Amino acid sequence: MKTDTISGTTGRVAYLDLLKVIAIFGVLIIHSTSAAFVMYDVYSLSYFFTVFISCVSRVCVPVFIMCSGAVFLSPTRDVTVREIYKKYILRIVCVLAIFAVFYSVMVILEEYTYVGVFDKFFIDNTIDNLLSFNTHFHLYYLYIIIVMYALVPPIKVFLKSASRKNEFYFLTFLFVTANFLPTLRMFWPFNEYFGGMTLQYSMNLVYGMLSYFFLGHYLSSYDITKIKTRIIYILGAAGAIITFILVSKHKLIYGVLNENYINAMTINVYFMSAAIFLLCKKYGECIKSTKVVRIIAIVSKSTFSIYLIHQFYNMVFARIGFTLEFATPFVSLPLMIIANFSLSFLSYLFFKKIPFLKKLV
Repeated sequence: MKTDTISGTTGRVAYLDLLKVIAIFGVLIIHSTSAAFVMYDVYSLSYFFTVFISCVSRVCVPVFIMCSGAVFLSPTRDVTVREIYKKYILRIVCVLAIFAVFYSVMVILEEYTYVGVFDKFFIDNTIDNLLSFNTHFHLYYLYIIIVMYALVPPIKVFLKSASRKNEFYFLTFLFVTANFLPTLRMFWPFNEYFGGMTLQYSMNLVYGMLSYFFLGHYLSSYDITKIKTRIIYILGAAGAIITFILVSKHKLIYGVLNENYINAMTINVYFMSAAIFLLCKKYGECIKSTKVVRIIAIVSKSTFSIYLIHQFYNMVFARIGFTLEFATPFVSLPLMIIANFSLSFLSYLFFKKIPFLKKLV
């Protein structure tokens, strides 16, 4: 059965707002626990606490992409090519330009605070990175969403005549090429023999995210049976455990983090993302408190701004020693997340007071 994704006079969907709130806290957790993978002993409680929660949080960007897919590919959402480029893509390009320059300046100033002088070579290198679109690492999400928006018009043409079976076929194809094959190639014997021309079947990160974009549409548009939902929950839980085990095993053997295991284009992260999406879809609409729904909606609206600015505060935190190491991670991590969220949310309120930024964030 196909369901109406966007309803009500406000056009907001409670469970999508809830998902975005969960996702932004996932982003804050990931960028606050990056040092934990090498800082703690694998057999310590500190390692288990920080690394496991970081592994689970890898659903954050996929969930953001899924929410966008649920909204933009909804059958009740009409959008033209002109509107996509003029209203949405242009906005993202402007935001990308502003924050790319902002973080380039911050990197230069950060370097100055460490060495005490402005290094011409470092400044030139930073400018070269900016001009070659090698921008601050967390801005990669903006490059992805530009492509997703650009693909909305042709996908909606497909959806107008597609049956559920057609949509499931497309979803399966995306899963195989964007998630299954990249995961397969990480393990023997496929990492050794699955080469040659077949390597070209896999999608890169940006186009591979279409898998999540379409998954968000599919899961929001159709009622998934109880048995299939339970299977996805089990696969999601298994994905979280397997991710932690693979990361920890690699750390034990080689002493470093293997980022392939926590990459969004793996089946473990895929099923974790699908599971959290279905959980929120099932229980998010059960929130009866108008006040709670309103608070979730307010935070949801701020998530884009928080995503953009939170790394600035992480840079400040690192400079003043406000890191995982200043106390036990059971204390330091929650405090870092609360502080970063609070400062980033205040920044969002500040941005809304600036006419030009108000339209962008």
